[in-house]
This record gives sequence, structure tokens and C-alpha cells, in this order.
Amino acid sequence: MKPVQPAELSALLDDELEIGRREEVEMALASDPALRAQFLTLKSADHQWRSAAHAASFQPQIDLGPQDSAQHPAFLITLGLIALIIVRFAPKFIDALPFGIVLHVVALLVLLHRLVVMLREQPMYPLTEQEGNYDRSV
Repeated sequence: MKPVQPAELSALLDDELEIGRREEVEMALASDPALRAQFLTLKSADHQWRSAAHAASFQPQIDLGPQDSAQHPAFLITLGLIALIIVRFAPKFIDALPFGIVLHVVALLVLLHRLVVMLREQPMYPLTEQEGNYDRSV
């Protein structure tokens, strides 16, 4: 039997060892107290990491209503695909520099439009409501 590697102890914890090697590692754990102590330390650390990860995980509280699911209608997807085809083949037929400039201007306009839409959708709060959230006793 070959010696047990630390990576195999981790694989044993994750149930990733082949059956034959798993039995060999388990026999080595039963007969070697130092290896068993190393495995128990690894198992404890694994449990602590999993508990910390579980405690840190959260479920976002987002309610996607029917209006959110219909933001990308089929015609917008079709227009996007047509634009990608044009972008792919247009440089072969026209001068690349003016095409690149036009392409960048269009992309900038699309991004600016999306930014304006996003800013309009963001809720705005009056200054008086924001002031109430600060602790002024400090």
C-alpha cells in the first residue's frame, strides 16, 4: 500500500476517492493515530468552512414581476442579431476607419440611452428622508 497523501484525505472528505483507494485510506486511518488526527483536523476545518459559507450565503430579495421578464422582446433580439451580422461583414465592404467611428458613436449612444433609463428607474428620496437615517449623536 502506498502512503496516504494529504490530497487524498481531502478527497476522502469530499467522497471523491475510488472505492479501492478509499478502503486503503480508511484502513490507514484506523491504524495510524497521527494520520487520523490529521484527518480529524482537516474534517473540522472543512466543517467550519462549510458552516461559515452557509452562514454568509443569502438569498436576494428580488421580486421579478411580469414586466421584468418581458424586457427583451423578440424584435430587439432580432435587431441585435442583424447588427452583429452587419458589424461582422461591413468592414469587408467599406473603409474601416469611418465604419469604426460610426460604430463607436452608435455604441456610445446606446450605452448613454441605457444609462439614462437606469437612472430614471432608480428610486429617488428627498433629502429630509435621508437625514433621518444618520445618527447625529456621535
